[in-house]
Amino acid sequence: FNDVFNTGSGPGYGGTCTDQTGLNGNISADPLFVDAATGDLHIQAGSPAIDAGLNAGAPTTDIDGDPRPLDGNGDGVGVVDIGADEVRSETTPPTITCRATPSTLWPPTHMLRPVSVDVSASDDSGSVTVTLISVTSSQPDSGLDPEDLPNDIQGWNIGTDDRSGFLRAERFEEARIYTLTYQAEDPAGNTVICATTVTVPKSQMRG
Repeated sequence: FNDVFNTGSGPGYGGTCTDQTGLNGNISADPLFVDAATGDLHIQAGSPAIDAGLNAGAPTTDIDGDPRPLDGNGDGVGVVDIGADEVRSETTPPTITCRATPSTLWPPTHMLRPVSVDVSASDDSGSVTVTLISVTSSQPDSGLDPEDLPNDIQGWNIGTDDRSGFLRAERFEEARIYTLTYQAEDPAGNTVICATTVTVPKSQMRG
């Protein structure tokens, strides 16, 4: 089976060779090489060449020595990829832990306090992206009390790998809980969520 693709504007086939797209397992689509310009012809997740080959007669290893066939599209069936590279299906999400410091804001002085989050994320691929998804409060931002100041959550850049900002040491009648949520994502698009909390207690605990 073949993937015949023209990166220019012309057809994939020419001359006396008639168009074989869709015939006998042949396709004509961008193989999604990692970086063809520099000679990196490994294929990426989502390539039409994945699990599109023919097992019969295929080598038992690919150009990197990886075994083939592998289940590259996650359907539970191992089929060789078209070309010299074999892609392994990656369905295992990364691991992530997160912990806010301080985890308690006391006393409730209505002042903004600096908070940092220790995030540890890893993946078998060796690459993982961490993103701050949200910072929320269990109580409204302001108006619950004459001394209740607005803008309790400041300095956090949602959608980035931001691990520090400010939270207001403030609560109304009951304890207030701030929740900071992070996401880890691997190159295959698998994600996992981690949430850590910062509490403004209702009262100070005494031992």
